[in-house]
Amino acid sequence: MSFNSLAFAAAELTYVVEIKRLKAKVDKGIAKLSKFIEDTNRSIRVIPESVFEAAQPRHPDHKKANGKLTESGKACIFQLFEAKATPYAGAHLMKISLRSANLWFKRWQSSKP
Repeated sequence: MSFNSLAFAAAELTYVVEIKRLKAKVDKGIAKLSKFIEDTNRSIRVIPESVFEAAQPRHPDHKKANGKLTESGKACIFQLFEAKATPYAGAHLMKISLRSANLWFKRWQSSKP
């Protein structure tokens, strides 16, 4: 009698349990990310159309050739933050990095009276 079948069954059981655990972890991450995306989309939908028309977040003059924001870009990102945009929404709308949007958000918060 060989113990190979018992070893295979034990390994299979271990793999099945591990796969279920990982699937639950991945599903939880997907749910968290979906909620984050929905919150960001809600943040973008709340911004009035007049702010989009005035700020024009995707206008090419808002960024220099090296990717930094120009004065009009700074004013634009501040207008978005005043309209209750999150840093992630501002980054998406302005096509800048989230790191940069977070830095601008901190500057905007410190400049408020």
